[in-house]
Amino acid sequence: VPSVSPSPLPSAEPDSSAYRILDTAADTILEVPDEEFLLSAILCEMSPDTPREALKAQAVAIGTHYDHLRTVNANSEYHFSCDTENAVVYMEKEKLAERFGERWESIYTSVSALCAEVSGQRLYYENELITAPFFAISAGCTQPNENVWSGEPLPYLRGVACPYDMLHSKFTDIKNFSP
Repeated sequence: VPSVSPSPLPSAEPDSSAYRILDTAADTILEVPDEEFLLSAILCEMSPDTPREALKAQAVAIGTHYDHLRTVNANSEYHFSCDTENAVVYMEKEKLAERFGERWESIYTSVSALCAEVSGQRLYYENELITAPFFAISAGCTQPNENVWSGEPLPYLRGVACPYDMLHSKFTDIKNFSP
């Protein structure tokens, strides 16, 4: 079972307090401070109206996942990629302000405060940052990592039943496409 730690352990310490992110929309590499990235990544992933504890859990998962990528890709030109035009992974503060309009100041204040509450908390397995992928809705169960990605089975990414996902309003969407 992964453990939560209030600060990175020496063996898994990220290389700095900023992420190097390839923005595929602009084909440029961004240097984004941790706090700015976390707030944006949460708002790209979830509604700010989501219950506070769920947003905090997502913040820990996001921080863990992207710190892991920063550690793994420390010697690369960038740690991971984003698409700022489509709010995939990260979006600049100015674009978030446009997106949320008159609600932006209260959203910024609220989400910044919850990020501060979980600042530095990360998930570890055997003193290493875990791979912490996340998603919104499953098909009623998760899959073990080796069914999704290549590689060895990870003891903390096993399949589990998620029956409540099937009750979600977006579980069944019907789309029609012409040939």
